[in-house]
Amino acid sequence: MELSLTNNRRSSSRRPVRMPCEAVRERDFRSLGSVVLDLSSTGMLLRSTEKVLTGDAVIVSFFEPLSGRWFDLEATVARVIHGRRAGDGERSVGLSFTGLRGEARTALESALRMRVPALPKRRKAH
Repeated sequence: MELSLTNNRRSSSRRPVRMPCEAVRERDFRSLGSVVLDLSSTGMLLRSTEKVLTGDAVIVSFFEPLSGRWFDLEATVARVIHGRRAGDGERSVGLSFTGLRGEARTALESALRMRVPALPKRRKAH
């Protein structure tokens, strides 16, 4: 019997950023947040205090200064961080982009390579 171990690494590297954006829930256009905390070519972490559910459809718009480009994207809420656990940081939502392709993806990936990668979080020993 062969044991297969999965690689738990992200497919794209997160970059810490603090930049403005506009993110609204698609079904009611309620604002979910206006600050990006980290960004990758597959998604972002958005500061948010709004009640949101995993799977909610979101429309996101932001200007990435290193690419000199506006991005208007569809995303899905992949994770809700309530800020209750040690190491959670502030309340936020993880968004997964659902349609970033072609030239737009290449432009974002190129800009992200110019940014310093996020440091991995250390887990506390018990």
